[in-house]
Amino acid sequence: MMTIERSLLQQVCAILGDDIPEALREARVLAIAESPMHARRMIDFTREAFGIVLLGHFGKNLVFPQTFKAKAADGGWVEFSFDVEPVFRAAVLEATEVAHSGPRNLYANIATSGALYVVVAKALNDGVDVEGGVLSAPAMLGVPAEIYQQ
Repeated sequence: MMTIERSLLQQVCAILGDDIPEALREARVLAIAESPMHARRMIDFTREAFGIVLLGHFGKNLVFPQTFKAKAADGGWVEFSFDVEPVFRAAVLEATEVAHSGPRNLYANIATSGALYVVVAKALNDGVDVEGGVLSAPAMLGVPAEIYQQ
Protein backbone atom coordinates (compact mmCIF):
# COMPACT_ATOMS: atom_id res chain seq x y z
CA MET A 1 0.00 0.00 0.00
CA MET A 2 1.23 3.44 -0.90
CA THR A 3 2.10 5.83 1.90
CA ILE A 4 2.15 9.58 1.75
CA GLU A 5 4.57 11.73 3.69
CA ARG A 6 3.03 14.76 5.36
CA SER A 7 5.63 17.05 3.80
CA LEU A 8 4.62 15.84 0.32
CA LEU A 9 0.94 16.32 1.12
CA GLN A 10 1.66 19.83 2.36
CA GLN A 11 3.41 20.59 -0.94
CA VAL A 12 0.39 19.26 -2.82
CA CYS A 13 -1.93 21.38 -0.68
CA ALA A 14 0.13 24.50 -1.39
CA ILE A 15 -0.20 23.80 -5.12
CA LEU A 16 -3.92 22.97 -4.98
CA GLY A 17 -4.62 26.03 -2.86
CA ASP A 18 -2.77 28.40 -5.16
CA ASP A 19 -4.77 30.67 -7.45
CA ILE A 20 -3.37 29.33 -10.74
CA PRO A 21 -4.91 27.63 -13.78
CA GLU A 22 -5.94 23.99 -13.30
CA ALA A 23 -3.52 22.70 -15.93
CA LEU A 24 -0.63 24.33 -14.09
CA ARG A 25 -1.78 22.85 -10.77
CA GLU A 26 -1.85 19.38 -12.29
CA ALA A 27 1.57 19.84 -13.90
CA ARG A 28 3.10 21.01 -10.62
CA VAL A 29 1.66 18.07 -8.67
CA LEU A 30 2.83 15.68 -11.38
CA ALA A 31 6.35 17.13 -11.06
CA ILE A 32 6.57 16.07 -7.39
CA ALA A 33 4.59 12.82 -7.61
CA GLU A 34 5.95 9.30 -7.99
CA SER A 35 3.83 8.73 -11.10
CA PRO A 36 0.91 10.21 -13.01
CA MET A 37 -1.50 7.97 -11.06
CA HIS A 38 0.02 9.07 -7.76
CA ALA A 39 -0.53 12.69 -8.81
CA ARG A 40 -4.14 11.98 -9.80
CA ARG A 41 -4.86 10.33 -6.45
CA MET A 42 -3.22 13.16 -4.49
CA ILE A 43 -5.23 15.78 -6.38
CA ASP A 44 -8.62 14.07 -6.31
CA PHE A 45 -8.61 12.60 -2.82
CA THR A 46 -7.14 15.72 -1.22
CA ARG A 47 -9.92 17.83 -2.71
CA GLU A 48 -12.62 15.46 -1.50
CA ALA A 49 -11.12 15.23 1.99
CA PHE A 50 -10.92 19.01 2.34
CA GLY A 51 -14.47 19.35 1.01
CA ILE A 52 -15.81 16.86 3.54
CA VAL A 53 -14.08 18.66 6.40
CA LEU A 54 -15.56 21.98 5.25
CA LEU A 55 -19.04 20.50 4.78
CA GLY A 56 -18.81 19.07 8.29
CA HIS A 57 -18.73 22.64 9.58
CA PHE A 58 -21.95 23.63 7.78
CA GLY A 59 -24.15 22.41 10.65
CA LYS A 60 -26.56 20.66 8.27
CA ASN A 61 -26.27 17.13 9.71
CA LEU A 62 -25.07 15.79 6.39
CA VAL A 63 -24.37 12.08 6.16
CA PHE A 64 -21.01 11.64 4.45
CA PRO A 65 -20.09 8.68 2.29
CA GLN A 66 -17.71 6.13 3.69
CA THR A 67 -16.90 4.89 0.22
CA PHE A 68 -15.89 6.03 -3.25
CA LYS A 69 -16.31 4.45 -6.67
CA ALA A 70 -13.63 3.65 -9.23
CA LYS A 71 -14.14 2.32 -12.73
CA ALA A 72 -12.84 -1.13 -13.62
CA ALA A 73 -11.29 -2.07 -16.94
CA ASP A 74 -14.52 -3.85 -17.92
CA GLY A 75 -16.40 -0.54 -17.56
CA GLY A 76 -18.19 -1.41 -14.33
CA TRP A 77 -17.99 0.72 -11.21
CA VAL A 78 -16.54 -0.80 -8.04
CA GLU A 79 -17.13 0.68 -4.61
CA PHE A 80 -14.33 0.88 -2.05
CA SER A 81 -14.03 2.10 1.51
CA PHE A 82 -12.14 5.37 1.86
CA ASP A 83 -9.97 3.38 4.30
CA VAL A 84 -8.14 1.75 1.37
CA GLU A 85 -6.87 5.10 0.07
CA PRO A 86 -3.92 6.40 2.13
CA VAL A 87 -4.05 9.82 0.47
CA PHE A 88 -7.61 10.33 1.69
CA ARG A 89 -6.78 9.42 5.30
CA ALA A 90 -3.76 11.73 5.35
CA ALA A 91 -5.67 14.53 3.61
CA VAL A 92 -8.51 14.45 6.15
CA LEU A 93 -5.97 14.96 8.94
CA GLU A 94 -4.28 17.76 7.01
CA ALA A 95 -7.61 19.40 6.16
CA THR A 96 -8.61 19.37 9.82
CA GLU A 97 -5.32 20.97 10.80
CA VAL A 98 -5.49 23.64 8.09
CA ALA A 99 -9.16 24.35 8.89
CA HIS A 100 -8.20 25.31 12.42
CA SER A 101 -4.81 26.93 11.93
CA GLY A 102 -4.89 28.24 8.37
CA PRO A 103 -4.02 29.54 5.99
CA ARG A 104 -7.74 30.08 5.35
CA ASN A 105 -7.44 30.85 1.64
CA LEU A 106 -5.52 27.63 1.02
CA TYR A 107 -8.17 25.66 2.92
CA ALA A 108 -11.06 27.33 1.09
CA ASN A 109 -9.49 26.99 -2.36
CA ILE A 110 -8.96 23.25 -1.94
CA ALA A 111 -12.20 22.47 -0.11
CA THR A 112 -14.44 24.23 -2.60
CA SER A 113 -12.94 22.30 -5.54
CA GLY A 114 -14.06 18.84 -4.40
CA ALA A 115 -17.04 17.18 -6.10
CA LEU A 116 -18.96 16.58 -2.87
CA TYR A 117 -18.65 20.24 -1.91
CA VAL A 118 -19.73 21.37 -5.37
CA VAL A 119 -22.87 19.19 -5.21
CA VAL A 120 -23.91 20.57 -1.82
CA ALA A 121 -23.11 24.17 -2.79
CA LYS A 122 -25.19 23.83 -5.96
CA ALA A 123 -28.11 22.40 -4.00
CA LEU A 124 -27.92 25.27 -1.50
CA ASN A 125 -27.70 27.83 -4.31
CA ASP A 126 -30.78 26.23 -5.89
CA GLY A 127 -32.67 26.65 -2.61
CA VAL A 128 -32.65 22.97 -1.66
CA ASP A 129 -32.81 22.17 2.06
CA VAL A 130 -29.86 19.84 2.59
CA GLU A 131 -30.50 19.30 6.30
CA GLY A 132 -29.90 15.60 7.00
CA GLY A 133 -28.94 14.96 3.37
CA VAL A 134 -27.09 11.80 2.45
CA LEU A 135 -24.16 12.21 0.10
CA SER A 136 -23.42 9.39 -2.33
CA ALA A 137 -20.00 7.90 -2.89
CA PRO A 138 -18.03 10.09 -5.29
CA ALA A 139 -16.87 8.57 -8.56
CA MET A 140 -13.13 8.99 -8.89
CA LEU A 141 -13.00 9.29 -12.66
CA GLY A 142 -9.25 9.15 -13.16
CA VAL A 143 -8.48 6.34 -10.73
CA PRO A 144 -8.94 2.74 -11.95
CA ALA A 145 -10.48 0.17 -9.63
CA GLU A 146 -7.64 -2.24 -10.25
CA ILE A 147 -5.34 -0.15 -8.06
CA TYR A 148 -7.33 -1.28 -5.02
CA GLN A 149 -7.86 -4.86 -6.13
CA GLN A 150 -4.21 -5.90 -5.98
